[in-house]
Amino acid sequence: MTIITVSWIILKKNISLDISQTGYERMQARQFVTVQDSRYPEDEVSFNLKTHEFYCSTNAIKNGKIYVNSVYTPTVLYKSKLEDMVTYGIMNIPITKRDILDHQYTLEFKASKFINQNYLSDLKKGYIENYYVHDKMSKVRITYNKEFLPIKLEGYYEKNGEMSWNTIRTYLYPFKNKSDFDKKLDEQIQLIKDIESEKEED
Repeated sequence: MTIITVSWIILKKNISLDISQTGYERMQARQFVTVQDSRYPEDEVSFNLKTHEFYCSTNAIKNGKIYVNSVYTPTVLYKSKLEDMVTYGIMNIPITKRDILDHQYTLEFKASKFINQNYLSDLKKGYIENYYVHDKMSKVRITYNKEFLPIKLEGYYEKNGEMSWNTIRTYLYPFKNKSDFDKKLDEQIQLIKDIESEKEED
């Protein structure tokens, strides 16, 4: 009986290693992620991927309401911020845990396969497609942690006159539960309100 049980556990583990999932799907299972853009490391964006809420230094969404005013609906703003920060490749390219293990937790992709080709004709500020168009980015690589979650996205592109690997995004998982996330979300919303109030007084 013990041998059968152990064999089943090993088989189940091996099967799970071969299930294809996007990095984003693994993030969704974790629910909370904080993303840093290397160009603006002080301006983190934190998401609750289950409730479609987020906050950063300039705006936030909670319970379907936007703070501060935006020309976008909450749904459009959330989707735009998510695609910008998480990136098209992480949201759409399926990989297995075995792929990650076999490559020592670092996977490399062609930039042309990783970016959203639909954005090339209408580049949006901040999106990684800009590196592809303006800086000759030819490939990207993702580093994963032991839970198979993305923690760093790098691009191989031209910087200071030469091609080199440079960090584009950093992914953090600081929230243990919804209460932790909501506390920071509420704090940021209050800060945004205070800033807007000061602007109105000026």
